[in-house]
Amino acid sequence: MNSKNKSIVQSSLSNSGLLPINDSTLLRTNEFRKILPQSFNFYSLGQVVLQQSPGRITDQTGKTEILYIIEGDTKIFMTLLLDSTLDLSIYSEMGNIIAARVASTLEQNSNTDWMITPPVCIQSNEITKTPQPIDFSQLYEYHHLIDLETIAFQVLITLSHQREAGNA
Repeated sequence: MNSKNKSIVQSSLSNSGLLPINDSTLLRTNEFRKILPQSFNFYSLGQVVLQQSPGRITDQTGKTEILYIIEGDTKIFMTLLLDSTLDLSIYSEMGNIIAARVASTLEQNSNTDWMITPPVCIQSNEITKTPQPIDFSQLYEYHHLIDLETIAFQVLITLSHQREAGNA
């Protein structure tokens, strides 16, 4: 992208309240929250609403992680942290919606193609490795409101600027 186009994109992002994904301000602040879907209807299964960040990961005993990688200028590792008694197919689809909306928002605001990987389910007794190096990590909480019940789950966003060999 030439400097004139980059300037136009950055100006439009600033006006929309979003910053480019490779802007260090976005990567190191809670501005990423603006990219996440704030709420959405989940078919006939209620509504999903973004809550305030709980600040730290709760006990992972009996939890399941569902990992998505959103890839464009950088890699965004999005991990759903949820109770293992929940229906994984339902929450995998919910994660797909969140990841797809993040990728779509980034694509609309950065002139870069963004893709998501299929979900990978990881049980709490498996060892997971965090991508290195980590540029940013932030935890968010969503509530799934269905009938008179509220089901909380967390979304961990980890950004990494790993470059492929040969790239500057």
